[in-house]
Amino acid sequence: MIVSRARVQYFRSIVDTDWVELQSDITTLLGKNESGKSSFLKALEAVSHDEPFKERDQNYNQSPDETPFEMVRVELISERDTDSIEVGPLEFDEPIHVVKLSNGDRRVESGSGEAMISRSAQKRVLRKNVEEAWQVLNNLRNQNTGNFRKRYDQNVQQNIKNIRNNGEDNSLQWNLNQCENAISGLDTLPEIDTGESTQSIEEIKTGLKEAYSEAEAVSDFDVSSILPSIVYHDEFDRITDTTNINALDQAENRTFRNLLELAEIDYEDFDDKEDLAQMRELRTAGTDVSGEVNSIWDQKSVDVSITNRKNKFLVQIADSSLKGGKSGEDVQRDLVPPSSRSEGFQWFFSFYTNLSAETNGEDGDKLILLDDPAVVLHPEGKKNWLDAIEQMADNAQFVYSSHSPFLIRKEHPERIRLVEDLPEQGTKITRDWAEGDSMALKPLRNALGIGLGDSPFASKRQILVEGVTDYYIFTALNNYLKSVGMNFIDSDEVSIMPTNGAPNMPNAAKWVASEDFSYVILLDNDQAGKDAKEEIIEQHQEIDPERIVLLELDDERPEFRIELEDLFSTEFYVESVNRSYSEKFTGEFSEISLEHDESENIYHLNEVEYKGRKITSKLEEVLSNQGMGNFDKVLVANEVQDRLNSGDVDESDITAFLPIFEKIRKLT
Repeated sequence: MIVSRARVQYFRSIVDTDWVELQSDITTLLGKNESGKSSFLKALEAVSHDEPFKERDQNYNQSPDETPFEMVRVELISERDTDSIEVGPLEFDEPIHVVKLSNGDRRVESGSGEAMISRSAQKRVLRKNVEEAWQVLNNLRNQNTGNFRKRYDQNVQQNIKNIRNNGEDNSLQWNLNQCENAISGLDTLPEIDTGESTQSIEEIKTGLKEAYSEAEAVSDFDVSSILPSIVYHDEFDRITDTTNINALDQAENRTFRNLLELAEIDYEDFDDKEDLAQMRELRTAGTDVSGEVNSIWDQKSVDVSITNRKNKFLVQIADSSLKGGKSGEDVQRDLVPPSSRSEGFQWFFSFYTNLSAETNGEDGDKLILLDDPAVVLHPEGKKNWLDAIEQMADNAQFVYSSHSPFLIRKEHPERIRLVEDLPEQGTKITRDWAEGDSMALKPLRNALGIGLGDSPFASKRQILVEGVTDYYIFTALNNYLKSVGMNFIDSDEVSIMPTNGAPNMPNAAKWVASEDFSYVILLDNDQAGKDAKEEIIEQHQEIDPERIVLLELDDERPEFRIELEDLFSTEFYVESVNRSYSEKFTGEFSEISLEHDESENIYHLNEVEYKGRKITSKLEEVLSNQGMGNFDKVLVANEVQDRLNSGDVDESDITAFLPIFEKIRKLT
């Protein structure tokens, strides 16, 4: 199970984040200090246990009067192709929700809010069955005298009466005990003629047993059993230079213990081995750990040595042999303890050791929460940290907070969530962070506290696109093409910058030209795009007109009124519209039908004709006919981006983009 989205309310600076979508691999929370990043992570961690929220953490200025109240809700989905999930005694359609209340109680709900697994819900079900049994049994008691009434009064009546009269304020377990006694008492009743009764004693007993069995399962059910293992880190214990074998289980030696486990050293039985076997095991372990670290840490190549002396393990590290001695020969550095290394390397080595141990193996799903990691690392070290996270994300889901531009993968904008503390609204977290900026990504740059020239999205080689949807789509397309061996754009060297529309393109192009950047200007082939091209040619002689690329389609129609979305296959794009709108507007949106007249090469979106030009305006008309308002290009671009990144696309769906990418490749 993974957490697909989360919602936090009334926690510290948070009033209500609304739903925050989380990626299945890595999600990055970007925001200024005190914006609420840490609060969001700590609230997610709280779902992993039953402890109540501390009073100081509850936002009493905004929280409801009633208690307990909901503070955190996470949505879980399975990464396997399943229609339903068995949870305790019940079966749910995906997704399922885990809800954490202010008093620490947790409950499980279906995505629709029905079929709750909670002790209070099961207590209500149990009481309902008991009430029905009471009515029938009491009628039978009044109709029958003698042994039946006597046995009923002695063995059954009081237990059922206890639940009816007193069970509301008692625990589920107390109700279960009363019900169990009542069921046992029913076995002592003599056989009687039930007359006009609709239920026999046996049927009553069966109903109570079923209710009891279901409630008992819930009383034993641990919510944590369906959650991924949630681990929060705001710091990592630095590895010590040495530790006693007998003290490895102590908390302060956790990092050293993880290092030995990562190196596959069985430290508990180590002293029982022959000296030669110990030496071989330690030598192999040092070589393996060195290889693991050097595969990620490229500041310097290092050698890691693990040794054993007098019932102690020692770890030492040396730089690998370096060129540059007076005679031109290799220089071999001495082994030194970790405490003699730089603070950045100590942190990285400890981080990598602990997280590798936590994400190693197949012991269930994991959600790793990292609060402002890698602050002590040099920018190159931060890149190494990102490489490590990418590697570990195969075995765990990561959410980390930062305000460093060096902890962003610019080729994965879908991972970014912007965190802001807004007046009267509290902390808000949004995926649509690149809207409404004339010079691209201003909200993100503000969150990072950097200028445009410092931005990780401003490389010496630039592709200028009109809007944020173009940015999402082109970035994801390049990722997909790279995954299938068609590496058109080197994302380490080239940045894609949205300019908020064709009219802003001349100013943006003027800026990159003045900075002596290599650049490409990509424009929709419509009136606005042609006007921008004409303005650049006539008024900005410093901008090379050969670097302007207008979108084209290889068909027999005029090369005009072409926008980026037209380059996808119509089937792919309309399916993406249906998916994204169905998910966001459940019950309100009717899926768009698609028919293709191959003889005329005309599509019908419902009743609206589409001839391969300006599909978004056609979809605007379709949605207007449904009463759905304006077409949300960003919503659909996010779905397209997710599909491309997950490989949910056929090569035929993107064939029209390949000539455009080839032009861009040659110009950059």
